[in-house]
Amino acid sequence: MKEKDIVDFGFEKVDVPVEESGDKTDYYYYKYDLSDSITLVSVASDEAKDDNWYVGGDLGYDITITEAADLYLLMHLFKRWTVNN
Repeated sequence: MKEKDIVDFGFEKVDVPVEESGDKTDYYYYKYDLSDSITLVSVASDEAKDDNWYVGGDLGYDITITEAADLYLLMHLFKRWTVNN
C-alpha cells in the first residue's frame, strides 16, 4: 500500500529525530490505536521502499498488512465489533 493510503485511514504520524533514535537520519512512522490495547504501526519511512508501506500489529499474533483493502476491512470490522460489544 502507499503512504497516502495510511494517511487517508487516519493514522497519526510519529516523527523520530536523530537525537531520539540514535540513528544517522530522522525517520517517521504511522500509528493507529484500534483500542486501548491494540495499536497498528507502519513500517518506518527509511524502510519503505518505492512508497510500498505495510502495517503490523499484535492481535494475539503478529500480523502484517500490505494491501489497503485488507487494512480497510480490518479497521472497519474491528470498529464494528468493539461498538457492538
